[in-house]
Amino acid sequence: WHQKLHTNSAPDDIAICSGYLAFLASGNPDDMWRVIWEEGKLTREDLGKMCATGFADHTKSGAKGLNFVPKHLPHMYDDVKSYLGLLKHVHGGSDLFSLCEACKGQYPDHGAECLAFDIYNSRDDPMTIGKIVDMRRRLVPSLGKRDILMLDVAMEDLLRSLAERSDLAAMRQDDLLNFLTLLIDDLLMSRHSLSLQQGSDLLQRLVKGDRGGLELWSSDWCKMVHAACDRIALTCAGTADKVAQLLQDCADKLNEAAHKPGAVFQPDSKALASFGEEKARCLTERLVAQTLKLLMPLLRRGAGLGPWEIVSQGRGGQAVGTVEVMTSLPLSLSEGKAPVIAVVQTMTGWEDIPSGITAL
Repeated sequence: WHQKLHTNSAPDDIAICSGYLAFLASGNPDDMWRVIWEEGKLTREDLGKMCATGFADHTKSGAKGLNFVPKHLPHMYDDVKSYLGLLKHVHGGSDLFSLCEACKGQYPDHGAECLAFDIYNSRDDPMTIGKIVDMRRRLVPSLGKRDILMLDVAMEDLLRSLAERSDLAAMRQDDLLNFLTLLIDDLLMSRHSLSLQQGSDLLQRLVKGDRGGLELWSSDWCKMVHAACDRIALTCAGTADKVAQLLQDCADKLNEAAHKPGAVFQPDSKALASFGEEKARCLTERLVAQTLKLLMPLLRRGAGLGPWEIVSQGRGGQAVGTVEVMTSLPLSLSEGKAPVIAVVQTMTGWEDIPSGITAL
């Protein structure tokens, strides 16, 4: 968990920290798992997928990722409690009230001001996501003001936090579609992408407009929605790849400089090796991808398409390698196996693609 906090701190860590505090207070690991589930809807299986790569099992227990019972160190309670306050400040919206106050007299209208405080008061309610999208639209004409801009950033961060805590697997197919349209509406206000706008326009027409004269969830309607989702998926993947590459270039330069004689800064080379990819996972595009992961099979089934999906088709749409069927992606390929075209039964979105796999 310490490693995760350094490389990829997220709203999930609030629930993990709260669970750890419960364990420190009682000494009962069941209290930890219970609180983590109650506050973050995270199972032990979910925790096992976090930090699975590069996790050093110092206890030799065979534990996976964060699915691990830590040592009981009750004297750390006060320090961990203080750290929980920091996590809530960064990820839990505790500074949102200050921003709402700072923007008084600068809001576009009184309705926007009332909506801002309404969002703050219901900041833990998933239904607030729609209000946040409405709020961000209202703030657009005033983004030239520093305080308004900072409030807009906080609103986007809160939306991402609420979306990450949503139980997508429990949603009905219509609710998934509506959830996706809200994410895309929010994303458009930050990305200003023509390709994303075109995909969104088609999706909005099919979901909330005239549906192109097609019956909801009919074969032809599913094909059209699938096409819109395909465009959205490609655009989001392109943005994530670009951000990852830009940040990775910076990380590579830091790593290179650290190996020069006399260098004072000595970063962890392993952490920097995947820095760009880890940070790209914090984008809203990841949430869109997770939603599409559940929605696309429903659309493919409704459209009469096959169940298999190409996740990555290699560079330029071409890939060379030995086809290998896998239950899940391994941490690394055995020596001499590369290149491999992997046919994988399940993917969670947490995996790191091992070197040597040319297509999925």
